[in-house]
Amino acid sequence: MMKRIGSVLLHKYGAYSAMKFLIILFLSTVLVASTAFAEQIFMVCDARDTEGDSETLQVESGRTYSAKLFIDTREDLIRFSYDDSFGDEKVYDHTITFQSNDYISGIKEFNFGGVITFHYDVKYRLFSTAYVGSVGNTLTFGRCF
Repeated sequence: MMKRIGSVLLHKYGAYSAMKFLIILFLSTVLVASTAFAEQIFMVCDARDTEGDSETLQVESGRTYSAKLFIDTREDLIRFSYDDSFGDEKVYDHTITFQSNDYISGIKEFNFGGVITFHYDVKYRLFSTAYVGSVGNTLTFGRCF
């Protein structure tokens, strides 16, 4: 097939133009393939926390802050990090449990029984996390750039 396309181009436009067209076609294919199946993604995000008390059912809206998101599908890793209100960096590594062209989900388990679930919308660059455990409950949501 490629041989036929190359010979038609060569006959109609000459060697230089045919070669230029094939190189552009090849590079375009490589570029589209590499962006469609990115294995590593790094983004800066705006995030907001909402905390809830299971006993009183009270909900408290937290602060808005900047966070970093790193996704490595080769390593099944979602890394979410931010500076807390005291200036200490918090880093949470989640294991990818589901991945499609539209969504990536993961989970982080703690030794004391709590878990953080992570959900990322690839198309709209939106995320949400939910911490559930004996220490409290926190929903974090945001968008990345």
